[in-house]
Amino acid sequence: MTNKASSIEVSWSGPYGWPTFEGKNNLPSIPKIPGVYLQTFEYQDGYLIYIAGLTSRTVPMRFSEHTSKYMNGDYNIIVFTTKFTFFLLYMGLL
Repeated sequence: MTNKASSIEVSWSGPYGWPTFEGKNNLPSIPKIPGVYLQTFEYQDGYLIYIAGLTSRTVPMRFSEHTSKYMNGDYNIIVFTTKFTFFLLYMGLL
């Protein structure tokens, strides 16, 4: 079996609001294009990545699928309250 390595060049922009919640957080809408996306949360002076994804559909379309999964209980919702909680999750202990 031969594995071919491939690469893509990514340009980041954002942050953007979660579809249908843009008015609540005063962020612009996600562009209606396919691509690589990150779901992040604020931590100290920056952001940490919670989910990274790649979609051939538009990113808002993919996020509507994520929304359905969250609302149906198919995804876990993790609330980071301390550095220790994040460490336990990172180490696979939570």
